[in-house]
Amino acid sequence: AFRPDLVDMNAAADFSPWSRDMERDFRQLRANHPVGFGWMSEDLHPSGAMGDAAAAHAEKGHAAADHGARAFVELLEDVRAFDLSRFSREG
Repeated sequence: AFRPDLVDMNAAADFSPWSRDMERDFRQLRANHPVGFGWMSEDLHPSGAMGDAAAAHAEKGHAAADHGARAFVELLEDVRAFDLSRFSREG
């Protein structure tokens, strides 16, 4: 979305994460929910990438970037509005 000139679609592949196998093999133990665990992307795929990069295109990239930017702005607004005194151990 930001630098399409750096994209090499010949290197794009389906980086299927191990979490998909976990969803198939387990009812409760998952990377996210219902019972998740802390993970880094390399824990779920040796490349550190996840998902089908071969299915990527500019429109999806722009939509994902827009969604992420809007969500980040909302997070910043939440942080600004949060009263830190809620963490007070007094009272």
